[in-house]
Amino acid sequence: METKQDFRFNISDFREILREQEGRCYVTGRELTGSNCDAELIIPLTQNGKVVKENVCLILDSIRELKRYHSLEEIVEIARDIIKLHG
Repeated sequence: METKQDFRFNISDFREILREQEGRCYVTGRELTGSNCDAELIIPLTQNGKVVKENVCLILDSIRELKRYHSLEEIVEIARDIIKLHG
């Protein structure tokens, strides 16, 4: 099993994950490009997520901080609150 120090995210990992996600952001489904893309953990470290390739997703860089600290379920809950407040 890989530890935090063992895993090194590289370009082949990036390409494989991008292909698996069909070129779309893990959270929003929007198209990813080289200039708007970042990698984050699916299960954040704050929730005992591991730094392994299977826990890495590609997201829009504009939501990096949100994904860094929240699970997808928490983000959906936050989005519901925003929609409820602002329509």
